[in-house]
Amino acid sequence: MKGLIVLMIVMKPEGKVAYSSWYGMYVKGNKVGYSHIVVKPKERGYQVSELTYLQLATMGVKRELKAYSVFEVKERWELVKFTSSIESEGRKDLIRGRIIEEEGGGCRKREEEGLNLVVKTGGSVEEEMIKTPPPIYPVTVLPMLAHTFSYEEKLVQVFDPTLKSVYQAKCKLVKKEDSVIVFSAEMLGGVVFTFWVDTNQCMILQKQPMGIELRKEPKNVAINIGEEVPEVMALYGIQPETKINNPREVKFLKLIFKGGEVCGDPPRYLKFGDTLILQTIGPRVGKLLEEGKDKYLAHTPFIQCNSPKIKEIAKKLTEGTYDPWKRAAKLVKWVKDSINDIPTVGIPSALEVLNSREGDCGEHTVLFVALARAVGIPAEIVVGLAYVGDGFYYHAWAKIWAGRWVEVDPTFGQPIADATHIPLAEGGLKEQAKIMKMVDNIELKILEFK
Repeated sequence: MKGLIVLMIVMKPEGKVAYSSWYGMYVKGNKVGYSHIVVKPKERGYQVSELTYLQLATMGVKRELKAYSVFEVKERWELVKFTSSIESEGRKDLIRGRIIEEEGGGCRKREEEGLNLVVKTGGSVEEEMIKTPPPIYPVTVLPMLAHTFSYEEKLVQVFDPTLKSVYQAKCKLVKKEDSVIVFSAEMLGGVVFTFWVDTNQCMILQKQPMGIELRKEPKNVAINIGEEVPEVMALYGIQPETKINNPREVKFLKLIFKGGEVCGDPPRYLKFGDTLILQTIGPRVGKLLEEGKDKYLAHTPFIQCNSPKIKEIAKKLTEGTYDPWKRAAKLVKWVKDSINDIPTVGIPSALEVLNSREGDCGEHTVLFVALARAVGIPAEIVVGLAYVGDGFYYHAWAKIWAGRWVEVDPTFGQPIADATHIPLAEGGLKEQAKIMKMVDNIELKILEFK
């Protein structure tokens, strides 16, 4: 029947539930995509699949992303194994994983329990073990657990294939009516999602920070996005009354800053109550990084600094230069000159960027960090706000150790990032997720700049 919500409920003799449900995805009321979740009973549990299609405009360019995951779970929804893919702009990342559990008789050590991941991106295959004992639940099945939640907080260990992370979600009942359960889940970085779930364990509505919603709809409504898609920068930009004409030249910025947490180290920034002072900081000769050095030189599935291709080009670019600061400056210039600045959506991978030679600030930054680490320069990804055009917009850049932490911006070609860069988080996808709760909450007023 045309217009009928595509939702099939089939009660099996053993009491299992199967359904197929479509959702429209909205950002601040704008339709940007859809999701399709299918639950199929299996002999010893369920197969849960999720297809997500997203369409956004970035700097006037329309971009698409498609993600597809299939989870094999036990009868109580605990993860057994999964496969997942993310496709965007000709790029495709593949990830698969399986739970490693302690075997009978104790023949497998408990510290080896956890989720084993294999990630394929940029032509490389990386294996990673997240050492945490099961049960682990796919984040997609949280609505299926709604009936187990109470008004007391319950910790549920979940896996999110988008973030490639296992973390504890703090779930609790908000209200319970005859046909609907409402619960909240505090996710990674303190971000709170709210779910509405019916008695058949099927999600009706999900609300996230940043004005993101998933609404259950008929298939023909869910997949109808329309020709006009919202501009991401316009949705989340902050336009202060005072304008900065030459932001790349600003070395000192003083402003009122509310609703967010700044990360990093003084004297790069100083905060007194709601007053925030940002200034450019250059290298300091001689002092070596002592704490956490391995973390900032680590090879990861998306920062492939040990890849022969990455190491070869990094070595070639810095050959004959031994000062870390001068090495980093050469890498900043090469990334700026060599990577075509094209808006993208998806998860940046250093090898993918090296192969395609295109991307936006995320791609520029992840490649720079991989190149820096490849020649022994401690480096990390930084995300936050930077002044571009008429205001502050969300942006990614990097920091390196050059006697002290110095922020650099390979997208803008800046060996020292200008003072309009406001750092909100640093690290991988797991750490970057915390800025979600700040978006739309930040208020700022420019007091002085020079």
